[in-house]
Parts: sequence; C-alpha cells; structure tokens
Amino acid sequence: FFSGIFLALAMDGAQQTPRLTQALDDKAQAAFVHFFTTLPTDGTVRIFQRTGTRTYYSSHGADVELFSNWYLRFGVEVVNIGALQKLPSAAFSQANYEEMVTDLLVHRNRRVEVWAQ
Repeated sequence: FFSGIFLALAMDGAQQTPRLTQALDDKAQAAFVHFFTTLPTDGTVRIFQRTGTRTYYSSHGADVELFSNWYLRFGVEVVNIGALQKLPSAAFSQANYEEMVTDLLVHRNRRVEVWAQ
C-alpha cells in the first residue's frame, strides 16, 4: 500500500525545514489513515521515508506527539490528514531523522521501524 506519496513537502527557504502540506484527496488520505490504524500499537516508533529531489521523513499518530515533545528544537509542524478520522502527521529532514533515530535507539532504548518506498 505504501507505494504512493500521500504528503507533499515544501522547503522553508531560510531554515531548510520541511513544511508538510496535504497532497492527496480525501479518499487517498482515508486509505492511508486506515492502513496506519491497522498497524500494531506495540510501542514501536514508525517513520516513513519520502524521496524526491531530497529525502524527508514523516511520522504519524502517537509518534508525532512523542517527536514534538522530545525534539522541540526541530520545530515539528503537525497537520491532520484524513477527512473523517484525523491522523496527526509531521515531516522532518534527513539530518533531524538521523539525530532522532540515534537518540531513540541509543539513549531511549526504543524500537524503530523505517518504512521506505
């Protein structure tokens, strides 16, 4: 299912921070929200890789709250996707991804899954 891009990222010129915007219609967003809610809630942190001219990463659901609380210095922008069932979503850069994953694995002893296309 994860073969399609469901979020678009635009660059903030000054800070080079990814800004998340909605790119799919309500039906496609609802399909991803449904897919995401079928994943087990076992404490695993899930990150989705996005590729294009640059590589970015996104997180969703409870992981977004975790990232926004632990990594405030990255300025995580949270948006909701899905028309009926809202799913909090955020995007971050390659550099932020590397720092967060290192922290999650080494210092916080969390399990991390990275979904790539």
